[in-house]
Amino acid sequence: MRVALIGRTQMLYNSALALAQAGHELRCVLTAPAAPEYTRTEADFERLATRLGCPFLCARSAAAPEALAMLSGCDIGVSMNWVGVLGPEVLDLFPLGVLNAHPGELPRYRGNACQGWAILRGEERLGLSIHVMRPGELDCGRVVHQEFLDLTPEVANAEVWAWLEAAVPQGFVAALDRLGRDPGFTLFDARADDPAGFRGYPRLPVDGYIDWTRPALDIARLVRAAGPPLPGAYTYADLGGRVDKLAVLEARPHPLPLRDLAVPGHILRNDPQSGVSLVACGQGALELLRCRDGSGREYAPGREWKSIRLRLGIRAEDMVWMMWGGDGPH
Repeated sequence: MRVALIGRTQMLYNSALALAQAGHELRCVLTAPAAPEYTRTEADFERLATRLGCPFLCARSAAAPEALAMLSGCDIGVSMNWVGVLGPEVLDLFPLGVLNAHPGELPRYRGNACQGWAILRGEERLGLSIHVMRPGELDCGRVVHQEFLDLTPEVANAEVWAWLEAAVPQGFVAALDRLGRDPGFTLFDARADDPAGFRGYPRLPVDGYIDWTRPALDIARLVRAAGPPLPGAYTYADLGGRVDKLAVLEARPHPLPLRDLAVPGHILRNDPQSGVSLVACGQGALELLRCRDGSGREYAPGREWKSIRLRLGIRAEDMVWMMWGGDGPH
C-alpha cells in the first residue's frame, strides 16, 4: 500500500520502519515539533524521510495547504501522537482512512494516560487498539486490530512501554495486511456514546505525589503507574537534617496486615540484607525496594536508612516553617 506517516514519537518512527520492511511504500512523512520528553525529534523524522526517499514536512496543522498537497495520492494514513484531532479535510484524502494506534482498550478507555489509569484502577489487562479515525472525534471509529497485555501486580510503566514499543509497529503491519485483503474489515465500532466508554484526562507530574494516608495497595499502584520513563511517584523526607525530594521507583504492598501503631509515612523497619524499608500507610504497609534522591542517585533504602525515627511526607505547615528559617519538622 501507499502509506502516509502522520505524527510523532519513537513508536511511530519504528512503525514506519516495520511497514517499509513489510513491503509497503512510505509516500510521505508529516510530523510536528516534538515534545521535550520525546526520544525522536522532527530532525529524526526528516532523516527517516530521506532514508525512505519520500517527501517530508514539519507543520503544526495537517490541514495546511502544503500538508494536504503532500498527503494526496496515498491509500492509507498511519498516525500516532499528532498535535490535534484530524478533520475531514485530511481523513477524506485516504480511500482506506487513517489508522491510529491507541494504548487503551476501546471502547472503554479513550483519551490520555490510559496506561497509567488502567494500572491505578487495578485493571487486569491493558489494551492496544488500532482504529480507523473518525473526523473530529477522539479515539473513535472502526477498530481493526486489538491486543492485550496482562497487568499483573509486577507490571509497571516501564514494562508497559516496552510492550507498546514492540506491539504498535507490528499492530500497524497486521492492520494493513487485513485491510489489504478486506478494506471493510472491522472488529467492532468504537463510538463516543458507548455506555461502557469513558475518557481519561492527562496526568501531570504533580499527580505522582504520594499520600501516605492512602491504602498500601493504592500507593503501590501509583508507584507502578508513575514509574520510568515518567519521573516517578514521589514524597519528601527529612534525611539527616536535610529535606530531600524522594522518588519511589519500586514498591509493593507488605503481605501481612499492620498491627503496630504508627502514623502513615513512618518507617517501621530497615532491612540491610534485602534493602527493603517498610513504611506505614493508611491501610497496611508498603515495602520500598528502590528510591532515587534529589541528586538522581538510586539506592535500596533498607541499606541506607538506619533509624526508625524517620517519616516520609512533610506537612505544608512544616515546609512553611522551614522556609522562614525554622529548624526542621516537628
